[in-house]
Amino acid sequence: MLGDTPLGVTSRTLDAGETRKLLNHAVPAPTLLIDGAAYVGMAARMEASRLETHSLFGQADLNLLADEAPWLAQLSRSDFERSNTLLVFLQQGDTPEPFIALSSDVTPLMLRTHLKKWLSVRLPETAPERTPEDKPVLFRFYDPAILAAFLGTLTISEAQAFFGPIQEITIVDEAGSQAFTQTAAAGVVAEPLPREGGLYRITPEQYLILSNLRADTFRQDLFRFLRTEYALETKDMSDGQVRGLIAQSIKDGETLGDKRQGSILNLVIIRLLRPDIMEDEFIWDQVTVTNPEAADPKQRVGLLHAYLFTDFKDVDAFDAHFARISKFWEGAN
Repeated sequence: MLGDTPLGVTSRTLDAGETRKLLNHAVPAPTLLIDGAAYVGMAARMEASRLETHSLFGQADLNLLADEAPWLAQLSRSDFERSNTLLVFLQQGDTPEPFIALSSDVTPLMLRTHLKKWLSVRLPETAPERTPEDKPVLFRFYDPAILAAFLGTLTISEAQAFFGPIQEITIVDEAGSQAFTQTAAAGVVAEPLPREGGLYRITPEQYLILSNLRADTFRQDLFRFLRTEYALETKDMSDGQVRGLIAQSIKDGETLGDKRQGSILNLVIIRLLRPDIMEDEFIWDQVTVTNPEAADPKQRVGLLHAYLFTDFKDVDAFDAHFARISKFWEGAN
């Protein structure tokens, strides 16, 4: 919650030495909170680490989404090799993904019990995705970018509820780690946090901040994808032109009434490969008015995409096109 309400979380930047001290020497050793979707084969990596690990997902969800699940991994001070192997894996590459370190005196199982309560939240009444039944949605607080943004909005009572047994939350990032703690006031005031049906309700202010964050991340992922997978097609375009292509495709989605990320991705590719389709008034009339399926906004991008299919010589070319597009989701994860 923003405005004049006192915030319950404060943060400080850690230098590289402080980050190494936290990960390699702090007692008790921190518990890592890892977004499995950010890495390839994280479920197998957790099993092979021989550290104490727990998924926040229940077994049914884990069976289906093991590699996208959030994981807790307890670093060990008595087995440096196992801990170091996991840390090296997380920090490899030219631009390693940030991850989260939790400092707490309780066991990983107790942390799991506490954090699982935050996997489902309710949306504010103003959220377009909110269902009439007020159905809970998954809250990906284990994504470091989402967590950092969320922590910056918490009131004193909200901070108390979210931190629970956690003393400090650190976003470990090569570009500069950030440590979050409750404010002094948050540690004194014991105000109960209202929970609707046992679940936290995201505030309109939080929803706006997190939505903007997701949108910015999506644009960045699209830009990287076009510059790599479609490097040949974009080689003569400046960075500004590529970003302009993305921005126009997002506007196209708004015009069509379909702002889903998969639809925007398809619009970007159509506009890149066949801009004439996107500028043809007859085609736009077909996909927005004339075609019987146009009444459903979720069908319109598919109708547009069908005009691109005429470029494919055979089934293999068709399959290759979609295999190429599907690589975006592999990179975004």
